[in-house]
Amino acid sequence: NQHQEKLKKQLAEMPHEMRSPIRGIEDRVSDLEEEIRKNSTLKPKEEEIFGDIKSEVEFLKLFVMENISSFSKGKISLTFRPGYDYERLIYKWINIFKTRAKKKGLKFQYDTEEREEVPELLLDFNRLEHVLFNLLDNAINYSFPGTCIKINVNYHCAHEKLTFVISNLGVGIPEDEQEKIFTYGHRS
Repeated sequence: NQHQEKLKKQLAEMPHEMRSPIRGIEDRVSDLEEEIRKNSTLKPKEEEIFGDIKSEVEFLKLFVMENISSFSKGKISLTFRPGYDYERLIYKWINIFKTRAKKKGLKFQYDTEEREEVPELLLDFNRLEHVLFNLLDNAINYSFPGTCIKINVNYHCAHEKLTFVISNLGVGIPEDEQEKIFTYGHRS
């Protein structure tokens, strides 16, 4: 189909087209940080905000470059690497989302109680980061104000499986929509 081929071509070009604006955002944030540092020392909160912005830009670059490129080729590639510190990733996203959560009166509870020691696993850091971002974003969007978003990580030794569970109190997904949630772009 000619329309599909045109769409594929546009998707294939998108990462290239997005590089310049993303690079521009990176440069302007660095310029702003440098300008502030010339005149004063950054306060801890300002350091945190700049760190969050830089993390978000990195995530955007990753999303644009990898996901759109893969999608335009009609496949998703996985890149497994050993020894990834998944807890650092969880704390990173909690830190990034805490301002939005606080505005809704939400709190995060990350269960860090002792669990079986997790051996060095092969994980696709980029996909894991994307999934956690979406789950936490949805939890904040759909949680009732004043409630808690719980994050649990469990290692199942017998199956060599690491499970991430994000739970919240909110409107939920209607039962007749639950099978559709893994359909790309579906919204309930």
